[in-house]
Amino acid sequence: MMQTILFILFLSITLCGDTILNITLIWSVLEQGGSITHLSIIITIMSLVPILLQKYSFFLKTALKERPLLIFGLARILGIVFLLVFLIQFSGNTNVYGLYLIGGIFSVILFLSNQSLEIYMSQMVLDGKIKSHKASHDLQTAIQIGAFGGSAVTGILLSIGGLPMISTVLMVTLAVGMLAPWLIPILSRSGQVEQNVQKATAEAPQITYSDAIRKKVLNMTILAVVVLTIQLGAINFIVPILFHDIYNWDSSRYGAMGAAMGLGAFLATLIRKWEHRIPMYLFILIGVIDIIIGTVQVFTVSLICGFMLGFVFNRTRIMQRSVMFDNLRSREETMKWSGRSTFATQFTRSVVPLVLALPLSLMGQENTGVLLGTLGVTVTVILFFAIRLENRLPLQGTGSIIAGDSKPSV
Repeated sequence: MMQTILFILFLSITLCGDTILNITLIWSVLEQGGSITHLSIIITIMSLVPILLQKYSFFLKTALKERPLLIFGLARILGIVFLLVFLIQFSGNTNVYGLYLIGGIFSVILFLSNQSLEIYMSQMVLDGKIKSHKASHDLQTAIQIGAFGGSAVTGILLSIGGLPMISTVLMVTLAVGMLAPWLIPILSRSGQVEQNVQKATAEAPQITYSDAIRKKVLNMTILAVVVLTIQLGAINFIVPILFHDIYNWDSSRYGAMGAAMGLGAFLATLIRKWEHRIPMYLFILIGVIDIIIGTVQVFTVSLICGFMLGFVFNRTRIMQRSVMFDNLRSREETMKWSGRSTFATQFTRSVVPLVLALPLSLMGQENTGVLLGTLGVTVTVILFFAIRLENRLPLQGTGSIIAGDSKPSV
């Protein structure tokens, strides 16, 4: 138990820097009159770089498959080097183009970091060292504690120290991540013997379907990731504009909103015993919450909605990751499908602002909240029809991969 707690704490510290960076970039670009659309274009382009390197670089492909934690550590070191060079060259004179540069470079660093963690945890499941649900739960818990901590401090750091202080804190979180190749194998070893025994003696035999059906299930998890990331991308793009330009709230309130979402997401990791009591169609709340955030200019109401949104999003994401881990059969598959999942997340998150920029310009910025509500309803409808499509798969049980209601293994 103590090793599990330390494992989650270690990852949370280094991953909180990712949230700090994302919030800082968006808010700073708005403060300097830059375009989130331009930033998104750069991040979208740079998101393709790791995919191309992974596909055509034998070294990176082999390293990700054989030493994913080494790639994680090297990516964090690259981030520190870049920040040091940036601070030395542009300290006190950071313009909007410098922010675009930071966003582009770090899209590569964060992509490699996220993919290497997904690959490592899925390989642990594949080797029988940890159960799929525990792997998904521990990784998602670390991600959300990091998101909660990062969101909670970003607003304060922006108001009292600006970009130099943010960069210093970010370098500390990256430095912690440098230790991943040595610490994570030790900390993630908790309970492996007991879990292997349980896997061999206590688990019921799994139903085995054809590879074609298993591929469809894995594709459904990618679809679920894309749909959820549309919602996440809309929140990341629209809420800063809504708070900054429409509600005239400061960065500390935006940080508090992010913290509320992180806290709700963290709660979703603590209710494993009662998961079966949560209704499948809980995702309907996404549309309702987005409408309220976009139309009710009351900070307390926004915090409550953010908390609920984080809970719904994260509870669904944990179960979907469990499905993926459960249905991988080789190291090649772990790299292939983890890469697709990471790319789907990164690419969708960065493309969403490009897609939303046109209707926002046509509707006018005063209708930003209406656009957010429309997106929430759209995501809800897509999830509903995706579940209907999923029901055509010959899977045992009545749960849903899309809704995170079950985790069938095929």
